[in-house]
Order: sequence, then C-alpha cells, then structure tokens
Amino acid sequence: MVYLLKEERYQAWFANNKKGTTIKGVPRQELVGIKIPLPPLPEQQEIARILRAVDERIQAEEAYARALDDLFKSLLSELMTGRLRVAPDSATETEPVGTGQPGVGARYRLAPTTSTTEETKGG
Repeated sequence: MVYLLKEERYQAWFANNKKGTTIKGVPRQELVGIKIPLPPLPEQQEIARILRAVDERIQAEEAYARALDDLFKSLLSELMTGRLRVAPDSATETEPVGTGQPGVGARYRLAPTTSTTEETKGG
C-alpha cells in the first residue's frame, strides 16, 4: 500500500486535492474514495502463500543463525577457559594448508583438556 501511494499518479492526486490554509492535507472523506487496484483473489492467495513460505524460511534461517552464534559463544568460552584446546589434527599435521610453511595454516581439531586439578596432582 505504501509503495502504491508513493507512485507518481497518487502523489499528483494528493497534491491536487490538498485543502486547508495553514496545514494542507487531504480530507478523510476524499481518502476513502481512492480506488486501489487489487489483483484477483486467486492471485492474492498465491502471493500470500509465497510470502508465508518466505517468512517461514526467514524464521528458520534466523533460528539457525542464533544456534550457530550460541555454539560459537560456547566454544569460545570453552577455549578461553582452557576446558577445550585446539590441537593439530594428526592426519594433516604434516600437511599445512595454503601457506606452504610447516605448521602455519594446518588443519586443527578440538581436543578436551585434562582438568587443572589432575595436571597439578600429576606433576
């Protein structure tokens, strides 16, 4: 509706039908008489069906993004507190990716650490 009323022909109609001395505007009675073209009902229903599907997809994508964000925050917390460490993946440890320098850009895997109390007692 907003886009329709922004069309040049409607803007021209508003400009030509303004009334008032201090604040110009279009009286409500005249606004009620504006004819707004609508597509046939089956087409409206199809548009509504498509828009519902798009809304559902947007909601699913937003939920997925929130889940990824939660996972990221969780992993970041685990890494920053030392409960989880990043270790080179044994299968690719000698095969660095991209840089051509040993150990730089190698693939890594997440490895749980032993608790700090076990490390303290053992060593």
